[in-house]
Amino acid sequence: MSTIYVSREGLQIGNWSETEVRDFFKEGKLISTDLYWKEDMTDWESLESLIQAPIPSSENSSPQRSSPTRREADAPSLLMRIKNEGIGRVAYLLSIVLTIVITYSITLGLVFAGIFSVNEAMITFGSFEVVFWAIITVLRLRNIGHEGGYLWGLTLLSFVPLFGCITVIMCLFKPFDAANR
Repeated sequence: MSTIYVSREGLQIGNWSETEVRDFFKEGKLISTDLYWKEDMTDWESLESLIQAPIPSSENSSPQRSSPTRREADAPSLLMRIKNEGIGRVAYLLSIVLTIVITYSITLGLVFAGIFSVNEAMITFGSFEVVFWAIITVLRLRNIGHEGGYLWGLTLLSFVPLFGCITVIMCLFKPFDAANR
């Protein structure tokens, strides 16, 4: 059974058997403009050409299929990948921790050095922290399938303490939503 690699907008989104690819296409998780490639091919082709071809007999008895997951291989660049699909759980968690550690380290350093008063430092670096928090929250919410007004509403609500906790928990534990891509 050969593995079929599927790409959308220059990003490889997964690799599955031909039966799985056909099933995902029927379910709307893959679209005709996606490209596919397998070992015996010299170039990527439109998924539509694969779907129109008859199903090989060895693929008909495929075992349980797994749901599609986005692969990071063959991505054109890190910035393009972040723009298209947001950031994952680990990047989100690291961003939060690093933001807090760096912000407070710089703040304390500037206060102890006598460059800023405590109030000036907290306002300056607190503002930076709020902006950065909003950016990483938007990127993570995009990754788990939220778009448009709902995305921005959840981001704004994340600054309200109770909703902030709910948003962080959702961002940490909800998996990537390939169905909305």
